[in-house]
Amino acid sequence: MPCPIIHKTPEARLAAAREKRRSYYARNRDRILKSRRELHNSNSKEAREARKFTRDLSKAVARALHHSDEDDAESDAGNEDSQDSDNDESTKPSVPLYIV
Repeated sequence: MPCPIIHKTPEARLAAAREKRRSYYARNRDRILKSRRELHNSNSKEAREARKFTRDLSKAVARALHHSDEDDAESDAGNEDSQDSDNDESTKPSVPLYIV
């Protein structure tokens, strides 16, 4: 058996929906206003400039780290060429081995 009809007319349904929204807002007014303030502040000019600065800083750090990786790879490649000429030393490990 289906549930009985609560609101007989569309106007009664609208009035009930309005009352439900009104009571929800009354219970959560502070939280709603706080989130709206935060949203408004995050769209301010200062907030946009701060986000842009952070993004640019992150890109610069990533570029610097990426370039240092390439420099290390190039210097390693140069070291390998010089080590090929020293056959005996290239097979020896750089860390001394200890036998216990």
